[in-house]
Amino acid sequence: MNLISFSADYGLSAVCPQLTECFLAMQPLPAQHQLGSYEVRQYHAALSAVELLTLNEYKSNLAALRELDSVFSSAQAPGLYRWVLPALKHWCKLDLAQACRLFSEHLSEYPADTAVLFMLHQCQFFAGRTHELPKSITPACNQPPTTSPFLSHHLAIQAFAWVEARRYIDARELAENALAIDPRNVYAIHAMAHALHEQGAFSQVRDFLQDCKAIWQDHAAMGMHVGWHLAMAYYECQQEQQAYVAFQDFYAMKPSFFAKQDLDAVGFLWRARLQHPKLHTCLAPLWDDLAISWLGSIGASTSYLHRIHAALAFTATEQPKLIEKLLSECDEMGFDTLTHRTGILVLKGLLEFALDNPVACQRALRSSRPYWDLLGGSHAQRELLDITLNACDTHLAATA
Repeated sequence: MNLISFSADYGLSAVCPQLTECFLAMQPLPAQHQLGSYEVRQYHAALSAVELLTLNEYKSNLAALRELDSVFSSAQAPGLYRWVLPALKHWCKLDLAQACRLFSEHLSEYPADTAVLFMLHQCQFFAGRTHELPKSITPACNQPPTTSPFLSHHLAIQAFAWVEARRYIDARELAENALAIDPRNVYAIHAMAHALHEQGAFSQVRDFLQDCKAIWQDHAAMGMHVGWHLAMAYYECQQEQQAYVAFQDFYAMKPSFFAKQDLDAVGFLWRARLQHPKLHTCLAPLWDDLAISWLGSIGASTSYLHRIHAALAFTATEQPKLIEKLLSECDEMGFDTLTHRTGILVLKGLLEFALDNPVACQRALRSSRPYWDLLGGSHAQRELLDITLNACDTHLAATA
């Protein structure tokens, strides 16, 4: 289908429907040499840049900038790229607030451009600006592309935004509508799992994800994370053996021993370490592998969410010196002042936890808590900080 003739409101999404579908479904993009026109190669470069930028590493940002410069003229942002190309370049340079503003400008002009809506969503999610998602996607929500072949993806993105805004009933309705259009939409499955998780409906998460497991379990980009949701659902339902098996299943999805950014594995194991001694005993040997993996990659990260997960791995392996090293290398580059201060305070709190100073850890986490949304990721991922704070509270109450 030639979407450009179908609706000009679709913006960049209409340049190449096949590329748009791959991008929104979080599937690998075809090789650039397989593409035809110059316009399609431009679009491929923009989508490839986003894929690199979501890795949250300095070298990936540089690679994204090279990708853009290899196709686009540095002197101009033509046509549909009037706002998008500058937005992507600001993102490359870690000027995330300006990038989000420019993506929003584009959506004001092209509210049905689902590809750019997803770019904005990804930028805000990884930049710790998820609290701004509902406001920034208002134009897209007010004018949903009801005749678009990408409507299911559009609704799934909105659903996740409502989860982060704590509008869980609205999020579930949007996710249900997205799945009614396309039952194989993994991002809609992901949004539904998050909405149910936040409502504490873990038996529903379990049943829902089991029912659609054939759809998500082999998804390269989302399979591991959705698998984490299933493991967490079993964990919260106190089904220990099933939780253990579900963890092993999603952990086996790692592409290699040295795979970076083991957020989901750390998220599960940290809960077990603090809340479930029997399960922790079974899984504790994995901490050494995780610490090695994080040690080799965390220096290149541009994310405090990543740094926090690395610090938890260093804590679990009794290596507080590595947290001190991590703190010494943190600077404000790429972060607004409040985000940087919050990230530093949280890391200092985790260092105190690693040094068995629960009072100091409690003080640091409690004072930083109002600003945890700035650290990136989702509410569900940041629950680890609440769990750590609760562990300090419990320990201090028991020893009072």
